[in-house]
Amino acid sequence: LDRNKESKSWCNNVRHCNNVNHTCLCLDRTLAMTMTPMFILPPVSAALAVMTAALFASSPSSPAGDGPLAPAIEARDRADELFLQGKHAEAVMDYEDAIWLGRRAIVNSEEETESDEDGAPVRFLVSLYRSSALNRLSMSDLDGARTEAWAACVHAQSLATTIPGDAATAAAEAEVGAQAVMAAVCRAGDDAFGESQAWRRVLELTKTAEGDGERDPLPGTGDIEENEELPRSREAVEKRLGELDDKLKRKFGGGQ
Repeated sequence: LDRNKESKSWCNNVRHCNNVNHTCLCLDRTLAMTMTPMFILPPVSAALAVMTAALFASSPSSPAGDGPLAPAIEARDRADELFLQGKHAEAVMDYEDAIWLGRRAIVNSEEETESDEDGAPVRFLVSLYRSSALNRLSMSDLDGARTEAWAACVHAQSLATTIPGDAATAAAEAEVGAQAVMAAVCRAGDDAFGESQAWRRVLELTKTAEGDGERDPLPGTGDIEENEELPRSREAVEKRLGELDDKLKRKFGGGQ
């Protein structure tokens, strides 16, 4: 099997859409690359390395490992092990394999996917893109990391239109985790505007009618260890947004 040839054909031609919402589960990664600005890649700082490892530790659990997603889970486990060993370049291919296998399983298991009311297969796919982004971030591959983080955010957003309202919390948590990774990538690339947009989306997803829980850990990031780089609560996010707004004002002479 020529995996690269099949992957290219699959990505270009297959579409799995919900009959009502027409939510596409096939992202064109080439399109994602065209939307990704180029950066001069800085070295990974010690603080960024801590933040990346902490974010990585908060990956959500996987669906059952004996179903159609089993090959993707196995590839993910290999990639995770390499990541934890610091072998980030070697982990890249295994993460790519896991994503490709996961996407193919979702498309090929159409009936099973549509009957999964909590969106577990797609949430698993979000976690794969998220982990891949963090792995590339550890290599200072900001271009690749942003592409993967963008894919995680898009798939997470699709959950809101494909699962019932009573599972909305799981969908929101998946997107909060994806947006946190996007914010980390933007921060590493000194993209204050992109980081601010990611954190604003997190605030939208976590707001409550009463305004409570300002200091509670952000949902979807509960396993993240304490560190100075990553806001862990709505209160901390709002403080970071203030810093970013000031930075943008100094750079452009005005607000956003």
